[in-house]
Amino acid sequence: MDKVKYVNHFGETLDLRGTEIYSSYEALKSFVMSMSNNRLTSEGKTTALPVVCLSIDAANKLINALEKDSVNNIYGKLYINDWYIRVIYQGMTPILRTSDKVKLELSFYAEDTIFTKETSYQLSSANQINVKGFNFPFNFPLNFGADPIASSSITNNELLDADFVLKIDKPASDINISIDANSYIVDATINEGETFVLDTAEKEVYKLTLFGKTSLLGAADDTSYIFNPISNGQHKVAWSGDFSLFLTLLEHRRTPIWI
Repeated sequence: MDKVKYVNHFGETLDLRGTEIYSSYEALKSFVMSMSNNRLTSEGKTTALPVVCLSIDAANKLINALEKDSVNNIYGKLYINDWYIRVIYQGMTPILRTSDKVKLELSFYAEDTIFTKETSYQLSSANQINVKGFNFPFNFPLNFGADPIASSSITNNELLDADFVLKIDKPASDINISIDANSYIVDATINEGETFVLDTAEKEVYKLTLFGKTSLLGAADDTSYIFNPISNGQHKVAWSGDFSLFLTLLEHRRTPIWI
C-alpha cells in the first residue's frame, strides 16, 4: 500500500490515505501521470487530485493546512512513499457531500514536475582519524599536518547527480569541507544559536540568525564551485572535526517508485 501525505511549510502532516482522508490508487496514478506528462514544457502545471474526507471536520482540517501554504505563496510537499513533488494548493471543487463524507477535487500547481527523495546523514565530529604523515586519497585543499580531521561517507543510489543541503548548527569558522575532489569552502564564522546552510539546489549559501537569513555567497571561495552536486556512488566526506555536519541528499526522478 502506497503511503501518501501532504506536508505544509509549518511541518503539519496530512495522511491522504488514512482513516479520515483518502485518495484512491487510480486517482493517485492519474495525478502522477498528468504531472509527469508535463515534463517537456517550460511552464508549470495545475492538476486535480480527488480525495474523500469522512467527516466535515476532516475536510476543514485538510483545507486549513493547505491554505497555510497557499496564502503565503510557499510550496508544500506532496509525498508518495519516500518521494515528494513540490506543489502549491490552488483551490478545491466539491464533488459530493453526504451526511458522513465529502468528496473534493484539490487543485495543485507544480512549477517543476520532478519527484525528490531526501536521504539524511548526521556526520559526527566524534568520528575522527589522525592524519599524521597520511596522504589523502582525495584532493583535500588544506595541509592539516598532525591535526585530527573527521571523515565519513555518503551514498547517492540514483543514476542522476544529487543536489544536497548541508547544515552546521554549532559554532564554526573557516568552513572547509571536502566531498571526494570537490571542495566547499566558506570564510565565515557561525556563532552560538546560528545555523550555516549550503543548498546546491537553490544555489544558496547563508546563515540563519535571530534576525533572519544572511547570505554568505560573497564569502565562498572562488577557486572551486560551491554548488557542485554529488554524483552516483559512494563518496568520502572530510572536514576539520570541530563540528558535526547534517547533510541531506536530494535524489530526483520524473516519476516516483511505485510499490
